Formats: sequence, structure tokens, C-alpha cells
Amino acid sequence: MGGDYFQVIPLNRKSFAATVGDAKGKGFEAAVLVTALHAALRVVNEIPFKVAHKVALLNRSLAEKEIRNLVTLFYGEFEEEGRVIYVNCSHPPVLVVRKDAIEDLQVGGVFLGLDYKTEYRIGVCELNPGDLVVMYTDGWSELFNEQNEELGSEGMRDIVRGCHGMPPREVLERIQRACDEFRGVMPYHDDRTLLVVRKD
Repeated sequence: MGGDYFQVIPLNRKSFAATVGDAKGKGFEAAVLVTALHAALRVVNEIPFKVAHKVALLNRSLAEKEIRNLVTLFYGEFEEEGRVIYVNCSHPPVLVVRKDAIEDLQVGGVFLGLDYKTEYRIGVCELNPGDLVVMYTDGWSELFNEQNEELGSEGMRDIVRGCHGMPPREVLERIQRACDEFRGVMPYHDDRTLLVVRKD
């Protein structure tokens, strides 16, 4: 049992939602929290609310339960023509790997579950053919090597640099190999989740 969460949700024939989250804490308590998040996410996607309103409802559903744990979340709606409308709730920066650059998707607000009155801002990103969206939890970026150096978000950016146009499965495998090489004999200490989307 753990606190990482991901889901891909068809919205209609031309769009889908992708989300990655991480409940603070460990074990059973974190697993219960992501179960509550999953249930709330299914409910808000039954009605065509705007993205910011959906996230605000998710936040309220967790905050009103008076659960002390917090949840980081990236929620994005991917449209057929390449537009991504998203909210990032204190989650590690989601990376957009373009042909000649890497961008961070960080617009949004604070953790879910902190305050039921929290308002969230939406971000908009336009994807071009071959662009990748790399979503991950901090079990990857907070990895340490034998010299007690942390991989960090910059390390994740370095790993995916040059991956533009690659099949998502190859990107996942590349990240896994690079992290294994970085850590050496050091163990993974946290749950790890990766989700990669490519614009064809």
C-alpha cells in the first residue's frame, strides 16, 4: 500500500484527462487518502465542469473530511489538437519535452486538503507533434546516490532531455535505467510513479 496515484480518464472521443498525485504519509493512511481522491475524481468527471472547478471540488471533498494528510496533484485535460488545460497542486514540476527545450507545468495552487476555500488557477500548454509530457512523483526526484547527492528536478530534466518524439515506453525505460545508475547500491525510499504522454 502506498500514497502514489495516477489515472487516465476518457472525457469524450477527442479528449482525456491524465492525473498523477501523491498523498503525504506512508502505508495505510496514505492509501485511504488516495482512495478518497479516486472516488472524488470519478464524481467530478461525470459532469462537464471547468478544470479549475473540478480541482476545487476535489480539494473541498478532502478538506471537509478533516483528513490531516495532504495530497499533491497534477490534473490535465488533453485535447485532440494539442492543448493541455491543467492545474498543478504543489506537485513536482511536470515536464514538457519539446524539440529544443524543456518547459515546466507549475501553474495551479497549494496542496489539496489544506483549506476547503483554496482557489486554483489554470495553466494552458500547446503541444506540437512529438512533444512529451512527463509526469512523476517525488520518489524519483528525491533519490540519493552513494555520495549523498539528490537527483532533484534538474536531474529529471537532464534525463529526459533529447527524448522528444520517443515512444512513451522507451522514455519510461530510460528514466528507470538512469535512476538505477545514479543511485548505485542505494535503495529507493519512496513510492515511484511515472506517466508519459506523447503528442502524435
